[in-house]
Amino acid sequence: MVTTRVGIAAICAVLALGVPIYFAETMASAASRQPDTTVVLGHVERDLTGDGTPEILRVVGVGPSIYDLGVTFTIESAGKPIYKYDMARMTRTVGFDAGRHVVSPAQHRARIKEYGQWFFGEKKFMRPPDTWSTFALTHAYTSPKFRT
Repeated sequence: MVTTRVGIAAICAVLALGVPIYFAETMASAASRQPDTTVVLGHVERDLTGDGTPEILRVVGVGPSIYDLGVTFTIESAGKPIYKYDMARMTRTVGFDAGRHVVSPAQHRARIKEYGQWFFGEKKFMRPPDTWSTFALTHAYTSPKFRT
């Protein structure tokens, strides 16, 4: 009990100086941005390395609500993360400069729903073709003609 009173008294004395008010506001701001919402925006399995085992590609949004998500793209191979990239935050504010505006909650939810399909489109994140098969497709092999 004595420790609690001393702790509260010390906090009150420090707050009276006005110095830690910024710290208290920063802590409150950080607490309000704690990630308690997680949304899997997209998830695909594709064999990018050609070893026969598909890698797991995932885009996940984490934040205080669906209206403020930090977006992260990860690739896992054999159950281990091999790549991670923190992307721009996904908020209701879209556009740049004069075109910047806030979309409605319904529009934002539609963006979240469609994001994974766009990010992992059919032509994206595909395994590069083998060198020989690429050569064979682009340069049909023909035997040289010999004169006799």
